[in-house]
Amino acid sequence: MNRASRPRRGLSAVVTSLILLVATVIIAFVVANYASNVTKTGSTTEEVRLSKEKLWLNLSGAVVAFKIQNIGGADLTVDGVIVRNVELDWEDIYYYRVPSGTTFTDELSIVSEATLSGTNFTVDGHTFQRASRTIPLISSGSMLFYVRNPGNLFIDDLGETVSFGVFTKNGHYLTAAKVESATQQ
Repeated sequence: MNRASRPRRGLSAVVTSLILLVATVIIAFVVANYASNVTKTGSTTEEVRLSKEKLWLNLSGAVVAFKIQNIGGADLTVDGVIVRNVELDWEDIYYYRVPSGTTFTDELSIVSEATLSGTNFTVDGHTFQRASRTIPLISSGSMLFYVRNPGNLFIDDLGETVSFGVFTKNGHYLTAAKVESATQQ
């Protein structure tokens, strides 16, 4: 029997095409999944939580206080503080870095705007430093802030809800609180 008369054995054209198509789709899926995992490996998200929000006001001035927690997987920098969408000067911002491994659950104490002067001040045993530029905050770290006399709070704002927060390289984080009287009587 010569070659020409032998019956041909093999896959039909339709089956061969289907096999090639399935193989191509599987390879494309594997490559896309690998590329996706490679790009996600080094990236972590930034997530900030603001809490313990307070705004105190009297005739002599105003004070804003809050706690910031970095609950994301990456270190970040606090690039500024805003009240009513107005960025404040660094010389009016004081911060206390909560030591790693400890938590701060107390309420922030009321202080007068006059207390916030010089390079630092102490309240409830915590020494707050005046900020001079961007402040780094490690992942899972916390800081407390006191802000002196934001220029856009007035005595007529007592009882009103005012927005404030921080901004970082990657986002703005806002909260709001009702303006309370700083008068002790």
